[in-house]
Amino acid sequence: MRSRSTRSTSSRSSRTAVQKADATRAINREPWRTPQSRRFWQSFRRSAILLLAVPGLIGTLALPAFAFTESNLPPASNFSQLEAQSLNVNEKALPILVNRDTYSATTTAELTASRAAEAAAAKKASDEAARLAAQAAAGTAARAFDPNRSSSGSTDADLSGYLDTVSTVWQRPVAGPISSPYGPRGLICNGAGCSNSFHDGMDFSADCGTPIKAVSAGRVTFTGSGGSYGQRVIVDHGGGVETIYGHVQTGSFKVAVGDLIEGGTIVALVGATGVVSGCHLDLKVQLDGKFTNPQTYLEARGAL
Repeated sequence: MRSRSTRSTSSRSSRTAVQKADATRAINREPWRTPQSRRFWQSFRRSAILLLAVPGLIGTLALPAFAFTESNLPPASNFSQLEAQSLNVNEKALPILVNRDTYSATTTAELTASRAAEAAAAKKASDEAARLAAQAAAGTAARAFDPNRSSSGSTDADLSGYLDTVSTVWQRPVAGPISSPYGPRGLICNGAGCSNSFHDGMDFSADCGTPIKAVSAGRVTFTGSGGSYGQRVIVDHGGGVETIYGHVQTGSFKVAVGDLIEGGTIVALVGATGVVSGCHLDLKVQLDGKFTNPQTYLEARGAL
């Protein structure tokens, strides 16, 4: 019995010695696995994390104070100086579809120049209209109303006598509908210039070549170019009343200056001369050199 117990004790001692030897070899191979090493590395890791995290946190908290100051932002005025977007158009597009306007300007300078050109064209058209109005007013003043001469009120003896012998009933110049009434409207621009923002006439829609009738009897006082108003005919009806037929076809005049004509006489053909967007008749009515609403005037005389 004693011998067996001795062998068992010896066997356990031998296994313990082997385990200690294995542990010693493991420690020699991986020294960081010792309790002291683990404590050291854990302490080192916590210190490293603190050293890296604390400055980053401080920098993040301080960022708004120095990264986004007013001095770093562009002034508001700079935004208005940015160049406009360009408009690219296919070269095969029809020219009528690519008329240049303010939207297609590609730079601030070009946009400014485009607007200045439009303003200059509008002023030119306005000055021309004023010149023509002054010219018409001067002509009307020369034929001022004289109640002792004739019931027609004209100092033109031939016209006065003529108006006393013919019908002075008023009528529509063309059968087409009214396409643009008297009053404010948008600008119309083309190669001949730009229209006024106030339409001092009344447009009748009609095809080019349509005959234009005199609205009443009178004397032809003008045929020719009216600048931005295109080719035109002016008829004096006596009493300071004149009618103007504008934008007629070039060379389509059917009357001459000085002719005494009855109402319904064809004076010219509808055209598209001057500042226009298409074929039509622009009828204007002047009373003592000042434009009045043609629609109101013609309606009062049963012509519309």
